[in-house]
Amino acid sequence: MHENLQDMIAEVTKESKPTNMEKLEIPSTETSVGKNTKSKEEENKSTRIGVISLYDWFEKHKDKFISHIKKVKVESKDVNQKRNLALSVLVGKEGSSERDLFIIKPADQIKVLDLPGVGMNIYNNGFRILYDVGNSIILKAYGIKTGLIITYCLNVDGMLIPYSSTKLKKKDPGIEIVEPKVQEIGRRLGLNADLESAILLYKQLQKADEKIVTNMDLLKWFITREKGVVDINHFLLIDKVLMFVFAG
Repeated sequence: MHENLQDMIAEVTKESKPTNMEKLEIPSTETSVGKNTKSKEEENKSTRIGVISLYDWFEKHKDKFISHIKKVKVESKDVNQKRNLALSVLVGKEGSSERDLFIIKPADQIKVLDLPGVGMNIYNNGFRILYDVGNSIILKAYGIKTGLIITYCLNVDGMLIPYSSTKLKKKDPGIEIVEPKVQEIGRRLGLNADLESAILLYKQLQKADEKIVTNMDLLKWFITREKGVVDINHFLLIDKVLMFVFAG
């Protein structure tokens, strides 16, 4: 669907390229044979993602995260293990074997997307799962007390650019994929950053030591900033700011 994203972004930003724009790469995807012959119903099915309980999802995919997240068996026979998902999570610096214990409940009722995850992290106020749905689209799914919040991102050379967001309600059977406006995102990457507006949304930005000129600079600053974040609400705020910059 986005076969020539790199060329498209290069074209719409050629007059005002940010630093290293010419090196941007987006994972290529192949166009399926007979795509134009698909019915509208078939297309809708291909873009719809169902849901599954967090407990069942983790049971299906736990081996992928076993290096840093492991399921802990609760010894008490009176504890419902499907409801109380106990996890030991690797913490501390690289090479450390120290782990923290987290219990997520009710894990048998919390809904997540029924897709294999490419990343998972546990925090004190929730969890985050990353899903690769193809066509250079990555989903960030944040599990919090009120439900699952999903941020749609365009993957540009490993940099995730949020462009839309939705909340999964309890009775929702799934979500539909929201396609990115690739040309518009590419155009905005090459523009000078509106720091004044960004600072109004994210006050810590005014203390930035790095020189931020373009929106590409701003994107890279926030990606670096995210590495030290341990709070779901902070992640959501950063996503909100970047959506304002690239899709607002």
